[in-house]
Amino acid sequence: MLDVNKVSEIGRQAAEQGYETVKEYAGKSVDAVGDISDDLREFVRHQPWIALAAAFAVGYLAARTIRRVSN
Repeated sequence: MLDVNKVSEIGRQAAEQGYETVKEYAGKSVDAVGDISDDLREFVRHQPWIALAAAFAVGYLAARTIRRVSN
């Protein structure tokens, strides 16, 4: 039979390990989003007309999708 303190310690260690894992993945995600943002900013700076056309296309498709869903 397991002792209550031992079970509590095992639970605490598992929670700490889970927290560290989530923290690590969150940090990697923030770095990836930052890299994508930098790349996108650079693309818009060099190709503003293509970026404007892409933004229009995405907005148009989003509006059509929302209109279909709302009806």
